[in-house]
Amino acid sequence: DKGSVVKIPRRWQELQQEGQRVSKQLSTTLGRTPTDTEIAEALKVSLDEWQESKLAAQNRLPLSLDASVAQMLDRRVKLAEMLPDSRDQVWQHWEEDRQQLQGAIAQLEERTQVAIEFVFFRDLSRKDAAKQIGVSPMTVTRHLQRGIKELVSLLQPQAPERLAS
Repeated sequence: DKGSVVKIPRRWQELQQEGQRVSKQLSTTLGRTPTDTEIAEALKVSLDEWQESKLAAQNRLPLSLDASVAQMLDRRVKLAEMLPDSRDQVWQHWEEDRQQLQGAIAQLEERTQVAIEFVFFRDLSRKDAAKQIGVSPMTVTRHLQRGIKELVSLLQPQAPERLAS
């Protein structure tokens, strides 16, 4: 079976086959391995086109996740170890968001910080938070509304950066 998992343009397949033939001829003629430039000239194609077809041919072969891709001091590193773990990325984004929120909350007025902490982090009702703080539930509501509005404005400028990453 000569089929491949990844299909590349027929032109590049033909160019690759012709390139292998030309490479053997040039090796014999030159007495050394020919450069990509020499092969491209012999094929009468641009260097970029030759290198793209060569890269496409290499990339259509499957690669095992157990393949060694690097050598560390005393062991080989497998491809699977080098791939990013989506769970780590999610955790990292969550941690960045938490730190940004924590920094923004620290910029709020103290009573607003306390109201937000009791209602959102300690999961108290507004009535219970009001008792703890020593104010009315309506005052807690005002602190929450003001705090949320300020948090949105503090965190908003950072939103476009997050979308770009």
